[in-house]
Amino acid sequence: MVTREEIREREGIRLNYICGAISADSFDVIDLLGNYEKYKPFDAVYVFNNSSSLIKVYVNENEDNFQMVAGKTEKKIDNINLRTLRIEEKSSSNIAAGDIVLTLEKTGITADTLAKRIARKLRWL
Repeated sequence: MVTREEIREREGIRLNYICGAISADSFDVIDLLGNYEKYKPFDAVYVFNNSSSLIKVYVNENEDNFQMVAGKTEKKIDNINLRTLRIEEKSSSNIAAGDIVLTLEKTGITADTLAKRIARKLRWL
């Protein structure tokens, strides 16, 4: 019998997170380890900015690793080992709850990840 964890590992998983309200010139930090510990690490995040505000998204709260997401657009941030996100409002207007939606993605097993696992086991022997 195949367990849910095995299915998630093979096929991957996508989870939605709806952000709360963010006031003008403020920020929100989203700790993904606390809420989604069993699914980590995430490989990518899709940021859907349905507000009219420009936002800055910091990956793992690293000041050097950020993406700008304009209002009414979406952006994919990938090739990351995602632990936290910091969303900062940059256009001096309030963002209503639900205007920013994140889709967290963990990809399933690919030929590359399977080959890396096998190589690790062979090195161990």
